[in-house]
Amino acid sequence: MSENQTKDGQGELGRLLIQPSENEADIQTWRGRVGAPGWVLLQSYTRVSFRELDSSGALPPDLPPLGEEFAGSIFGPKAEIRWTRGNGSVSVLLFEDANSFDGPESGGKPVSVLPRDYFGLGYWSKQKGFWEPKLPEASVAYPPAPAVADDRPRFRVHEYRSLENLEMFEALVNKPALIAWRLVSFSAGRS
Repeated sequence: MSENQTKDGQGELGRLLIQPSENEADIQTWRGRVGAPGWVLLQSYTRVSFRELDSSGALPPDLPPLGEEFAGSIFGPKAEIRWTRGNGSVSVLLFEDANSFDGPESGGKPVSVLPRDYFGLGYWSKQKGFWEPKLPEASVAYPPAPAVADDRPRFRVHEYRSLENLEMFEALVNKPALIAWRLVSFSAGRS
């Protein structure tokens, strides 16, 4: 067991900083904290837009203007900015690995960090990109990712668990007690 692993071997020791805001400008202010490569995901009632940020972290020009979506996320290896809109206000959350940021904020909650991969809808085809045979073709759109035939879109997620003794609680409810999760990256693969 490495010195950074948790006692149960189910993750690595880390620190999670969660910073809430109701200021829409923080989406732009915090954007550089996600790291590179980064991605942006916007959800509106008419479509979902998912693109890779350019190497400078700038939003892609073909992205709908911010403000038309009801929810969004900008994520990368160091942090995720997540927001929702409703009733004329915006709620913004920054989820950040506190040990990956050297800025004025410090601290964060000690956690067990468990990296996991989750697969999205669709399969890779050289002719169509990622596509899902059970859905209309335009409904599944992912950014380009190195892929071979039949690879699936894959999201890397960090799941954060408390370091407190929760074994009895988890056994009773048969669920791990997650504090939070955040998107980390996007790729393609089969396992």
